[in-house]
Amino acid sequence: MFGRVTGSMPATDDGAEHGLVPYPATPHRLRWFCHSHRESANAIIGTLTTRVQAAVPRARAPIAYRGVVTSRPTSRRLTRWGLAWRLLATAAALGVLTAGQLVDTDDYFPLGSLSQYGAPKDLNGTVRSVYLEAQFEGESEIRTLGLNHASTGVARGEIEGQLGRFMDDPSLLQAIADAHARLRPERAQPEVLYLRRSVTQLQDGEAVGEPEILTLATWEVQP
Repeated sequence: MFGRVTGSMPATDDGAEHGLVPYPATPHRLRWFCHSHRESANAIIGTLTTRVQAAVPRARAPIAYRGVVTSRPTSRRLTRWGLAWRLLATAAALGVLTAGQLVDTDDYFPLGSLSQYGAPKDLNGTVRSVYLEAQFEGESEIRTLGLNHASTGVARGEIEGQLGRFMDDPSLLQAIADAHARLRPERAQPEVLYLRRSVTQLQDGEAVGEPEILTLATWEVQP
């Protein structure tokens, strides 16, 4: 952008013929500035300035809200009805949560007691797991019947949450047999159901020995 000529040429007006304007001379050097280069630099600076100005966001224009011009929306207060239903919903949720804690049930999930998460485990304690076994028609060996929604229509956690009811009234297992016949009609159906629990001893958080198997309820399936 700048031209520089060095030498011992005296500072005269000869450079004007080439569009050059002399700078003050030094004893051993003359410097000349080029008009055409200066015009190019000014054009580039003008273009960059225009682009920068276009990129800067403009201030948000005021908007009209209910006849009042303001720079941002005005918040509205809740109506009595809006406040009332919010208070009622909060009170209902707290009521169900309190009832689930007092009754110690998970029937109101996710507002139940969730007792399975309510206490830490002893690293030297025991781990208990409930499962279901069945004697199927035409088979001599007893095998496990999966406790899940696809096979029996009920998950293991739902059985564990009502374990006392099944122990007091084994006939409740009939509903599981009926659900299996409805969900898996193409498969062999159970003739006898065994609700069992395995108890595994822990030592420093590791299982030791063979688990103890307890039979909690037995039911002969009714056709």
